[in-house]
Amino acid sequence: MHRSIYLKEEVKKILNIGFMEVSIIFLMYTILILLKYFALDDARITKLVPFVSILFGVFYWLKFIDGGRLNELGLTFPEKNKIAVIFIFIILAATPGLIDFKILENFSFTKEEISKAVSKIFYYFIVAFSEELLFRGYIKYKLCNMKKWKWVMTSAVLFAFLHFLSSDKMTMVLFTMLLLSGIVFAVAYENIQSIIPLVAFHMIWDIYSEYSNNYSNIFYILIIWILLVFISSIHVREIKRCRKVEINIR
Repeated sequence: MHRSIYLKEEVKKILNIGFMEVSIIFLMYTILILLKYFALDDARITKLVPFVSILFGVFYWLKFIDGGRLNELGLTFPEKNKIAVIFIFIILAATPGLIDFKILENFSFTKEEISKAVSKIFYYFIVAFSEELLFRGYIKYKLCNMKKWKWVMTSAVLFAFLHFLSSDKMTMVLFTMLLLSGIVFAVAYENIQSIIPLVAFHMIWDIYSEYSNNYSNIFYILIIWILLVFISSIHVREIKRCRKVEINIR
């Protein structure tokens, strides 16, 4: 009986998240239609609409539906070695690009290229922040009482599915890669309990992928994913070790 009630609560929470995502998609298309109607559908504006919709949706649901706080979505620094963890995640994301010596051929240090690079940094920060806030921070917040594998799989499936809906070049291989990346990011978030290093990783990965083909190389992707999970698991063990020391001292 208790198990049946608990299962119903889990399904209810997942459906609630699904409804929230549907409302975000509805908001996104509403804004896009309005922009087109008022002849404001410039590519630089419209490509930001999905991610601005995500941010608005998350903040609205958190504040007015759930009554939660932003720091409950992982908007805090990692508990231990704050700067080191963020720096390591950035280096991991940049590694495929740093070992690609042809990357400089795709970038020239002209005023125009630098201006484009700054625009890309801003754009990919919004992309990374909004996606990590929703798919890692918010979903973990809503499903915090679930077993780890359940919320991880829910997060990964919704992450892949939303990309599936928003892409006109989706293939089964790409969908599978998105699903796996969703699992990796969710596991890493479970370990470090902060979206800040993940936002940094996500942003750097997307920026470098504009200039290097290494980011579509399965070998590099798998190696980086393995290292991401491994390093985040080390962080968890370090936290547990420090807590044990603190308890022994007391």
